Amino acid sequence: MMPIVLRRILLICLMVGIGIVVIVLPGLIHSKRMIAPSNLRFVLNSKSDSLNQENIITALRSVIDPEVGMNIYDLGLVSEIKIEKDNEVTIGLLLTTLECPLINELQDAIKEAVRKVPKVKAVKVYLDKKNTWTPERMTEEGKRQFQIK
Repeated sequence: MMPIVLRRILLICLMVGIGIVVIVLPGLIHSKRMIAPSNLRFVLNSKSDSLNQENIITALRSVIDPEVGMNIYDLGLVSEIKIEKDNEVTIGLLLTTLECPLINELQDAIKEAVRKVPKVKAVKVYLDKKNTWTPERMTEEGKRQFQIK
């Protein structure tokens, strides 16, 4: 059994997430303007052929945001993928809300998924506090899942 405090925190996070979707989604659905693709920053400092952007993205797509039920990459929560010469990978992570108690679990899931990519030596995940998540950051697949045109 989960302690009542943890249940309340999870319920608050879920309600905040639903609130964001309820407030933002109708405007996006009825909007006539084109939504820009995810503005992911990708930095490659490695010469490795097998360790590339697609391998990392595939790993990130296996990590599901527990509040929304969508993978973090298509949801637009990944702000940066950086691969260093020594095959260390750094991931910038945006959050829909900073009050979420699942931040550590999400970071651990990202590290675990990316570590499984062949030749990855180390994984660092940082919270990107310089950028803000908005629905415009979602990939086309993410928008399709939310039925955003």
